[in-house]
Amino acid sequence: MQRPATMKAVVTTGNGGYERLEWRDVPLPEVGPGEVLIRVLAAGVNNTEINTRLGWYSESVTAGTNTAAAIEEQRPSHKADGGWNAATPFPFIQGTDCCGRVVEVAPDVDAALLGRRVLVRSCMRPQGFGSMENRWMGSDFDGAFAEYVKVPAAEVFEVRCTWTDVELASIPCAYATAENMLHRAKAAAGEHVLVSGASGGVGSAAVQLAKRRGARVTAIVASQKADQILALGADRVIDRNDDAVAVLGEESVDLVIDNVAGPHFDAMLKLLRRGGRYTSSGAIGGPIVSLDMRRFYLKDITLVGCTAWDEPVFTNLIGYIERGEIRPLVAATFPLERIADAQRQFLEKRHVGKFVLVPPAELTVLYDGACPLCRSEIGLYRDLAPSTPVEFLDISDPDVALPTGGSRDELLRRFHVRHADGRLESGALAFIALWDRLPYWRWLGRFGRLPGMAAVMELTYRGFLRVRPALQRLMRS
Repeated sequence: MQRPATMKAVVTTGNGGYERLEWRDVPLPEVGPGEVLIRVLAAGVNNTEINTRLGWYSESVTAGTNTAAAIEEQRPSHKADGGWNAATPFPFIQGTDCCGRVVEVAPDVDAALLGRRVLVRSCMRPQGFGSMENRWMGSDFDGAFAEYVKVPAAEVFEVRCTWTDVELASIPCAYATAENMLHRAKAAAGEHVLVSGASGGVGSAAVQLAKRRGARVTAIVASQKADQILALGADRVIDRNDDAVAVLGEESVDLVIDNVAGPHFDAMLKLLRRGGRYTSSGAIGGPIVSLDMRRFYLKDITLVGCTAWDEPVFTNLIGYIERGEIRPLVAATFPLERIADAQRQFLEKRHVGKFVLVPPAELTVLYDGACPLCRSEIGLYRDLAPSTPVEFLDISDPDVALPTGGSRDELLRRFHVRHADGRLESGALAFIALWDRLPYWRWLGRFGRLPGMAAVMELTYRGFLRVRPALQRLMRS
């Protein structure tokens, strides 16, 4: 690839509110031995990025994430013990979820990785899986809230599927965390699994993954989100304001998956059968809980804490995706530079699933999603430039903003060539490139300019085939 000197990134400068998120130019990472450079195509939003910025992991913080966020907005303060393992390395780039393409490899890394679309295993075990020591991308070192990120080659996993970049970016942290809890707690077919906070990223993933294991799943969620969680496979939904013990009865659950904690923790233990298991990887409702030790030991309950992902977890997920055994749940997408807006809406907890951030695309492809021919051409678009981030916009969708402006109907008419009898002869392509970001901007410039964008080129399908080799050479230069 043509290597720029800098890239755009969201830099978190310290503990505090949204003012600590700075969109700016930073040096492009240099790969070292055993590393690869990835062009970030999409990056998911997680509680942990907010918690790290707030310093929520500090022992001085006793409130849930939302309360802590409100406090930090009013009275920001530095917390030396606010990170996962050690002091957070401010200023640095957060971002735990990454879907991207490998664009550069170190000399000692297999060059076959170049151009591959991959997910990054963000929980890394530097001393091997025999040790619980772990390092997290986006918490202990620079992550994916940038145009590029460098990671160890051993932590990238190619995914072969038809999912979009945004859909794939919703997976790593939430689904791997949920899979890790179910794996470590030995969830089994036929068991009754209770999932609290089931509308969040981890909770909604846990519902799917527990059902995949053949468990009977009860989900705790706000009533307005119940239908979406039932559609994911939950057998039963309980409103989060209801008394779960009164609804289900004591000793009715084999396994509790709880990332809420707070004042409802004691009820979770009442619900567990003798010999039941409680597992958690978070505490958005509050980290300080009341534990009756008698209930814990008299019922032979096992408490399972989960942070470090076990060895089979991420490879399991890749297999589930490729075999179509799970599906993504994306609530909304935001441009990467609007991360503060995304995190504000995230904390409102009105959504189901994941928020995903998208860095600036180097190439945007417009297509008519209602046209079978246009849909079939998407594979050709993707093949244009394996290392070039491409954004696909379905202009037939009224909710999709048109980057070119103008009339949607007029743009759709221009997208097709029809015979007199109305039969579709061919679809058309539209490539839109940001003027100041592409090495081939001068070539595209011949085709004219549009307000707000750099250049537009429209070609019939046959014309596309004629110029395709030239486009490939230009985009890979």
